[in-house]
Amino acid sequence: AYLLWGYATNERGEDPEKAYRAAVRDYQETLKLSRDRSRARLGRGIAQLFLSGYRLVRGGDWKEEIAAAQADFGALAEAHPRESRYWLWRGIAHMGSALGLQSSNQDPEKECGLALTCIDKSIELHPGSDSPWFFRGVTNGTLALHRRGRLKEARAACLDAIRDLDKAVAINATRYATWMWRGVAYAGLAFTTLANLKQRDENISCALRDLKRAVELAPDRPDPWLWR
Repeated sequence: AYLLWGYATNERGEDPEKAYRAAVRDYQETLKLSRDRSRARLGRGIAQLFLSGYRLVRGGDWKEEIAAAQADFGALAEAHPRESRYWLWRGIAHMGSALGLQSSNQDPEKECGLALTCIDKSIELHPGSDSPWFFRGVTNGTLALHRRGRLKEARAACLDAIRDLDKAVAINATRYATWMWRGVAYAGLAFTTLANLKQRDENISCALRDLKRAVELAPDRPDPWLWR
């Protein structure tokens, strides 16, 4: 309940830290008392991941919580190597760390590599889900942003992100964030093709098309409007 309270509080633009910390405490008590530790460890990892994300957006210290989340998801993936969701959460935690490093002008390459390895394992185990492809696309988008000064490498990462997000859209076309991130990837691709006006214009057109769809799917969310 505290985890859901924190998520809802954050969605309202309020401070969810108290709720997330309460969730972590309750999951820790569960770990002491329960024989089935997997659900509690997963919940604790998610709460720590969400708390880290909130702190990152607010400019606070996010590294301790993301490291704790990575430890929980890593332990679950190693203990249950055939469970796709544990590998996905492990990859998301590494992706979150990469986003944090990129936002503070630090090198996210290693964390992106770890994220892609875990997400690829999740895809191998459950190829029919859109979520791994979505987060793979976001990770490649982070790489493209980091490599923006090296146009050839940035272009390759943008194309990888678009291919990943194409697959996510083919499986589930109702997630606004997939359309938004694909639009962002096309915008990044346009930046790498400034010397070719035809390619640039085509990529900008694709970016606007996808961001328009993201706005249609989530008109009350600020981020699609911001990127458009």
